[in-house]
Amino acid sequence: MVTNNKEPTIDELLVKATKFHQNNNLKEAEQLYKTILDRNSNFISAHNNLGLIYKNKGENEKAKICFKKVIEIDSEITEAQNNLGLTFQQSGENEKAINCFKKSIKIDPNYSSAYYNIASIFHKMGKLEIAKSYYEKAIEIKPNYTEAYNNLGIIFNQLEENENAILYCKKAIDINSSFFNAHYNLGLIFQKIDENEKAINCYENAIRINPNFFNAYNNLGILFKKKGESLKAKNCYENAIRINPKFSDAYNNLGVYFTDLGKTEDAIHNYAEAFIHNPKNKDAQLNLINDLTFYTPNKSNNISNPIIVANNALREANQEFTFEDLLDDNYLAIFFENSNKAFSNVKHILDGLKFNETQTFRRNPTHFNCKRHHRLFNENNMIPKFCFSCFKIQIDPKNILELFKLFFIFDAIRFTDNNWRKCMIETRPEISGAYKGYIYCSSMKEANKILKFISPTLNKFLKCKIDIKRGCSEFYKSYPNYKLTDENETNFMKYNTEWENIEKEDDNKIKNVEKIYKKTVSGLSLSDFLIMRNWLSYAKIIDDTSYKNITEDVPNSELVSSLVSDQLDFRKKQLLC
Repeated sequence: MVTNNKEPTIDELLVKATKFHQNNNLKEAEQLYKTILDRNSNFISAHNNLGLIYKNKGENEKAKICFKKVIEIDSEITEAQNNLGLTFQQSGENEKAINCFKKSIKIDPNYSSAYYNIASIFHKMGKLEIAKSYYEKAIEIKPNYTEAYNNLGIIFNQLEENENAILYCKKAIDINSSFFNAHYNLGLIFQKIDENEKAINCYENAIRINPNFFNAYNNLGILFKKKGESLKAKNCYENAIRINPKFSDAYNNLGVYFTDLGKTEDAIHNYAEAFIHNPKNKDAQLNLINDLTFYTPNKSNNISNPIIVANNALREANQEFTFEDLLDDNYLAIFFENSNKAFSNVKHILDGLKFNETQTFRRNPTHFNCKRHHRLFNENNMIPKFCFSCFKIQIDPKNILELFKLFFIFDAIRFTDNNWRKCMIETRPEISGAYKGYIYCSSMKEANKILKFISPTLNKFLKCKIDIKRGCSEFYKSYPNYKLTDENETNFMKYNTEWENIEKEDDNKIKNVEKIYKKTVSGLSLSDFLIMRNWLSYAKIIDDTSYKNITEDVPNSELVSSLVSDQLDFRKKQLLC
């Protein structure tokens, strides 16, 4: 029997290595490329392909050596210069990468990939006009350059040139209808300009082409939620998580779904999971902080989260104080110092968090839907029917000390119907009074009953002004008679029945998903404390020096500064009234 022990040629080894490479058998391909180079150290294809394997594995230094060897052997090979540039780009060495791409263009002025690669670097750097010019050059050379059209669409979207953005994304799809990224980016544009049905169609096309496109599922869920199709939204978020179990945004959105249903424990689990996968997810942080105002996780729930730990610590920090203690000036400084210690555990985590709340609430499950009512007023200059039965006991604390005390009164007091209460700083232009407290009532009769009940406590601990008002002050300028509270007065304003059709048409057009509110948990929450920090910043800005009785370590609030920057003289005068 005769055996053939003839050694394969280098060309035969290259064919075999290339097949391994194409089939993603990288270990075998790498070994064969090395065998080729052992026999011929100047074999350009082996160096280049070995470099591609190293680059694919993230072994950038080894990849650079390979590509540089190709260039050393033949400096006119554009592909090697381009591959070296891509490796530098992958290492974050953008300047070196651009130099390599420009060398490729110098060798071959029609090398479209190099123009595209330069554009992508400038694009990521936010230099949109420069990036745009390079993408356009790539398309000039290669008219069917799908990726370049798609990225130009993204740039025009960023430049707020929506028509051009749509045009270029559609061009990418015309060239390659299976290019799912172009469908997705077109969806982003339509979503931004509120053409939501078109956006839904784009995201569904992207998912049809790429069933594992988790970002498309997440955005599709956001749009279904906006349409009021909550169950479809939930399914989308769950699909996104199934595909990418570390997708923080999808966990957050799923948390919002459960919050709206009043399933707070499920919501908090999802916010905590979002936090695990991205501790800088500001939306998840804010949603978690908000939900902890009406739910306290038990230690047995096994939710490990620093925000939850700090929230529970804040609730426990001042438990030894009685109700009367917290209404004593001498104790407020101790209260705030204790709270600051508890807060210190998460202060570094929340660094940079814009907590844009200035009102503390004590709620019952009633849903007032105030956003809807204010939108109707702002868009149609009409007062919704619901607002005609809205009466409020208004309490005007004279300084920040009294606002803190009112917070503790509202937290401790018990009403038959657990009426909504809120404490706030006044930032609305031209609305008088620096500090406010409100108790929401469903009629003038109820307001008088509650006022009689609470007045002894208010008069004992505060020197504030107390009154009953109707609805929201924003309505008074357009409808002065709306502020009248005595229905026996001649000009007492009643609902204009001609507004009914406006409300019906609006409700048919905009699907209002009723959020289920739960009763606020008593005691100081992390949300309350962050709001109090904003209050103290406000007091300092408007020269209410009583803040010093609480603490002199007042954080600067960019939110508060921006809200009252053009009201300072007006607000300071309020303190003298």
